[in-house]
Amino acid sequence: MSRTEALSHAELTLRLDLYGELLQGRAAEVLDLYLNEDLSLGEIGERMGISRQAVHDASERGRRRLEQFENVLGLAAKHRRLQQELDALEERLDAGDLAGVREQLQALRETLEQ
Repeated sequence: MSRTEALSHAELTLRLDLYGELLQGRAAEVLDLYLNEDLSLGEIGERMGISRQAVHDASERGRRRLEQFENVLGLAAKHRRLQQELDALEERLDAGDLAGVREQLQALRETLEQ
């Protein structure tokens, strides 16, 4: 899964969670077994009754489709930005910066309304 490794495991898992239902054929199952069950290509091939090469090809097709979905929809990037905002809000709350929290919440509301 050479090209798949170019993206972090966490990023691929997030994209699979977000877009997995949109994948067709074996790609979703192969990526799920690889990312979530930590199986090797050979183990996946044995489980699915296909060759290691077929597993590799399906994983590459799936990775490319996940990349295409992200390029068009950008849900993973939005997820990361929201997570960063939540982390910043939590830090401000811990510091007792309620005015900053209110300001940041208002900015988030405006972003969501766009």
